[in-house]
Amino acid sequence: MIESKDVLYDAIGAGDTNSVSEFLASNPDFMSDFESMFNCMFGVVHWGSVEMLDVLLAHGADINVMKPKIFHFGPLMSAVDKQNITMAEALIGRGARLRSGIPKQCGEDLVFSAAQTGNAAIVKLLIDAGADVHCAFRTDSGGLINALGIAEREGFEDVAGLLRAAGCHEATEADLVELGLAAESVATMRENGTGTQISDLDFENHELICDHMSQYFGPVVEESIQEILPATGISVNLCRGEDGKPNVLFTTGMSDKPMSVPKGEENFQYAELMFELPSDWPLLDQPSSMTDEIFWPISWIRQLAHYPHANESWLTGEYCVISTDDPPKALGPNTELSCFLLIAQCDPRTMVALKGKSHPCHLYRVVPIYTEERDLFLKSGLDIFWDKLSAVPVGFTLEVDRPNAAK
Repeated sequence: MIESKDVLYDAIGAGDTNSVSEFLASNPDFMSDFESMFNCMFGVVHWGSVEMLDVLLAHGADINVMKPKIFHFGPLMSAVDKQNITMAEALIGRGARLRSGIPKQCGEDLVFSAAQTGNAAIVKLLIDAGADVHCAFRTDSGGLINALGIAEREGFEDVAGLLRAAGCHEATEADLVELGLAAESVATMRENGTGTQISDLDFENHELICDHMSQYFGPVVEESIQEILPATGISVNLCRGEDGKPNVLFTTGMSDKPMSVPKGEENFQYAELMFELPSDWPLLDQPSSMTDEIFWPISWIRQLAHYPHANESWLTGEYCVISTDDPPKALGPNTELSCFLLIAQCDPRTMVALKGKSHPCHLYRVVPIYTEERDLFLKSGLDIFWDKLSAVPVGFTLEVDRPNAAK
């Protein structure tokens, strides 16, 4: 007899379809709880069976469920990432979308992810199902790469042959999907210029944000770091720390329009991000000298800034935990940190009154965390999570090799 969620999840992993079916039949509202349904669907992809998938779907589970604040893609991408072709085939056959999320990184595109693993069977499955083989992505070094490019680079000639036969060619600008934006959004930006043109009022508000940051965190470097990024309407700026104080990356442009907040949460509809880096973090205003070890905070703050608008979502109020992948991957080559905690404080230093806006703009602090710390938050809740982080303690300034509060 299943009496708790934990026992239910164990039953899903064990393939006990009878017990799971009985529990769901006795608790018809269970799947209406988003957290419960989300955990069940990702559990069945990780540990379950096709028979268990059918049980969940029969009781109202969403085959395309996606939790933007934590995981960025749906069950199909998870199956592809784990090279579970049986589950991937079952999900596609039951109506899973072939683009279940908006990629924040190359590996969140179905075909690219399958090509990267060298799994020709899954690549063929996706091609036969009609997945887009042409999506190209810009790398941190400024080049372009697509599924064919990654297959050729890794020496997966059988995968490359399948992609060429499906019409995939060398990556071009015409196939570019900006990370963090839907392909249709990118096309619209190119067509109407919204990626580079802003109103006079928005420009004035950008200056207000820069003045505010300069007042509290140090002088703003005159030329925006956006110069080294594709033009997308959001700038990444730098406050140069003085007298040993942190350098601070911050965005402008995210608050040009409100996020899609629930009714009653309008106080959190405008946001920008800030990311504190050590005072000795090198060469942030000399892009030609940047290595991956230096660049990754810039890349990630920009991707995080795009996400709420691209997904018609928000940052869930005072705090938000976001993962980079499933399972999470290291944020950069010089750290094992893999997820993000975003914090909005009711503090004059991290709130800005903007012109033409009915609510303040919150400057969310971006704090990298470990996968185990994210898991602690999901399992034990906010209070225990905070207690563990405070005991380390975990500060706002990035420490690439800080102790793990969950160990």
